[in-house]
Order: sequence, then C-alpha cells, then structure tokens
Amino acid sequence: MKVLLPLLTLYLASGPADCDDVTGYTGGRVLINCRYDHMRYMNHTKYFCKLSRSQCTNKILSETQTTNDPERRVFFANETVPGLFSVLIKNVSRQDGGTYRCGVEDTTTKPTDVTLQVKEGEEIPICILVTFSDSLGLI
Repeated sequence: MKVLLPLLTLYLASGPADCDDVTGYTGGRVLINCRYDHMRYMNHTKYFCKLSRSQCTNKILSETQTTNDPERRVFFANETVPGLFSVLIKNVSRQDGGTYRCGVEDTTTKPTDVTLQVKEGEEIPICILVTFSDSLGLI
C-alpha cells in the first residue's frame, strides 16, 4: 500500500531566487532567477531590464548579451536549468535599487517584476523558497 505524504522542500539561496522583493547590500552581489515555460519558450529570446516609468531601460537580451553597462557588473546566464535563467548584479550600489523586469520576448507572456532594495552592510541576503510536491509515494 502506498502512503502519500506531502513533500516539503526548503531551498536556501544566497541572493534572491524567485522572490518578488529582494534585498541586496552595497558592495555585494545579487542573483535574480527568472522562470518561464521551458517547453513553450525554450527557443525564444529572454530579457532582463530595469524599469523606469513602467518602461524597460538597459535591456539585456539572452541572444546578444548586450548591455549598456561599461563596468560589466550585470551578467546574463541563460538556461542554468530548464525553464530558468539568471541575472547576476555584481558590486551592488544604491543606484541599483528599483524594480526590474524579466521575461520572454513574446507578447502573449506576462513578465515578472522584482523589486531590489539596496541596504548598507556586509550581510548576505537569504531567500527561503518553499515548494510543495503533490505527493511522495512510500511503500
């Protein structure tokens, strides 16, 4: 007889991971993970940008890796795992605070907005993710 139990998995991540509100610290780095439907959009261009008056500025595209960042502090990592791409911001400054958007270049998809709050200090930001699986089969 199978006993079905809910499976609770905790993920600890240095920096943000799929959080709507993220805290970064000056001089540190922040990792922002963006999810999308892998099967449907795996061949589409992914993007990441900072919002200003609801418009994307300094857009980074997965295909070109282009950015207006002369110091190369922002890095795009496409497909770290299926359905996930990541953006790393190094040497975080107060000016990096604000709302960012990530998504897939397809007008039918809804992008994800993430707010980055920057604080003074040396602490490592932690985001705890809780994932529930439907069940775990045990004999």
